[in-house]
Parts: sequence; structure tokens; C-alpha cells
Amino acid sequence: MESMPALDFQKHITRLRQLLAAAEYTIDAYEHREQFLNEDAEVVEARQALLEDARSIIAKYGLEDQAEKLLNPSYASYLRPTEVAKPIILSFALVSFCTEFEVFISQLVRCILAKDPRLLKSLGSEKTLTAAEVSDLGSYEGVIRRLHDKIVKEIIDSNPKRMVVHHLGKRLALFSEEEFAYDVKESLFYKVAQNRNAIDLSKVRPARLGIADFEEVFRTRHAIVHDGELPVTDLSGLRNISTGFEWAETFLSLRAFRKYSIPIDEVALYGNCTWHGVDIGGAATPPSTT
Repeated sequence: MESMPALDFQKHITRLRQLLAAAEYTIDAYEHREQFLNEDAEVVEARQALLEDARSIIAKYGLEDQAEKLLNPSYASYLRPTEVAKPIILSFALVSFCTEFEVFISQLVRCILAKDPRLLKSLGSEKTLTAAEVSDLGSYEGVIRRLHDKIVKEIIDSNPKRMVVHHLGKRLALFSEEEFAYDVKESLFYKVAQNRNAIDLSKVRPARLGIADFEEVFRTRHAIVHDGELPVTDLSGLRNISTGFEWAETFLSLRAFRKYSIPIDEVALYGNCTWHGVDIGGAATPPSTT
């Protein structure tokens, strides 16, 4: 008999933080490199000599008036590394955030299905397996895992609003659409900063991830992955997105824990609820029998 799978809540939260830290570190490294290139006398002199040689070669072909246009793209990654690298780093960090959230949703749904097998009746009623699949799987547990795979795939392959609101909110009865909205003013960070006057809170952008904002993030992911765009240029905006996903994973984990009593690290869960201002409410409740 297989043990009941636990939701790796802290692992998912940690991955979001590590992805943001990696983006911040990489951009900081590029900024330091750019500063070095612009301030080191020998580097500046060598760069100027290189550019002059390149202009001389271009001039031999009668293209003097186009020299800057031809040279800038070629030397941009060397002369202005941060300008070139920043949208690449930030845009692909956003893609990674979305991927991590989908991985989280996948594990969350599997934990819920394992804890309440009766959900197969409503969620998997239209899912079928061929006789060959059943034979190859070889066990009841294998058949159930395959049905879980099909349910998870249906949820993850949905558009963002359907994935969150319809499947998690409605079909799994975790929340109403109005409840899925993060308010930074409810977070512990905001309240501590407000009490201590540590920062100018008027400059704090709302790190919010309501359904509409959530859909926009995934539209941006689609533009990056499928259209080759690099639209993310603001590090503070990426921090807001990261925080929003942290809140979403915390909110959904708490709701799943309270409704289905899924195995989870309660200390990590309640700690993150406090940090993000998620209302803990009462203790965990057993799954509904209706």
C-alpha cells in the first residue's frame, strides 16, 4: 500500500524565491561588468581603438553613413551588456515562474485526488483507458495513477482562468473567484514597514495577482515562448509577479489543507500565510461527505 503523498509546499515556495534571486544576481553581475567596461581606462581605450578600426573597414566599402547602424548591434552585447541581457533574463524568469506554478498545481491536484478518491467520479467520469493500457499498467494503483495523469493534464492544459477558477475554484471547491486576489497591504512586510516607517510605502507597487492579472502573466509567457518577444524589462515588476505566485501557492495550499486535510508541512504553511496575509481561519476540516 502506497503512503499518502504530501504536498512539497516549502519546496515550491523556495523554488520561486530561488528563481527571483537568480535573476537579480545575474542582472547585478551584468551591471557590475558594464560599470567596469565604462570606467577602466585600458578597456575604454581598447574599445575605442576597436571601433575606429571597424569604422575604417566599413568606410572602404563606401558605407560611412551607415557605420553606427552596422556596428551597434554587433557590439551591443559587449558595450551595453545590461541593456541587452536584462529583458532576456527577466522574460525567461517569468516563463520559469509560470512553469513552477503549473508544477505546483499538478502536485496539488494529485494530493487532493489521493486524499479523496471519490473525486474521480466527478473529475474523471469521462476519462477512459483502453484494454491494452489497463493490461500494461498491471495493477489497480497503476490504473488510478494513469487516471490522475489524465485529470491533471486536462487542468494544466486549460487556459489560465479555467485552470484556476473552474477546476480549482469550482470543481474542487477551494475558493470563489472573488477570493482569489492578493492585497499587499495585508502582508506582514507591509505592516512591519508601516509601523516602523522603514520605507516610503507610497512607492510600493501593489504585488497583486487577481484572476485578470494572472491571465496577463500567462499571456506574456505565451508571447515570450511562442512569439519570441522579450517584453519584461522591469525588475520590480518581476518581483511583484514572484510575490503574487507565492501568495497564490500559499492560498491554494491552505484551502486544500482545510478542505481535504492533505498532508503538508503545517509550520511552513502557516508561516507563509502570516507573511502574505492569508487568513488562516479555523483548523483543517475533513473532506466533505456530500
